[in-house]
Amino acid sequence: MKIARLILDTNYFAYYDKYYKQIRGGAMGSAFTRVLANIYMYEWEQDLIKYQKSKNEIYGRYIDDIFMTTNEPEHKICQILDKENN
Repeated sequence: MKIARLILDTNYFAYYDKYYKQIRGGAMGSAFTRVLANIYMYEWEQDLIKYQKSKNEIYGRYIDDIFMTTNEPEHKICQILDKENN
């Protein structure tokens, strides 16, 4: 955990010849951040995948981008995503 914290807390980037420290999150260009995102998303998506299968819908993911189909009304989609985000 210490190495993960070190990697996430020491992200710097250049923008117009000026250097900045990223204070929240990790750069998706970092190999470690991609692995961490995949681990997190794998855990996060399990209930959502089951729900999509039960409704015969499509679910796909590439790292932290999700594509899914649904026939649910907008308020139901918001309920599902709110539940998954908590």
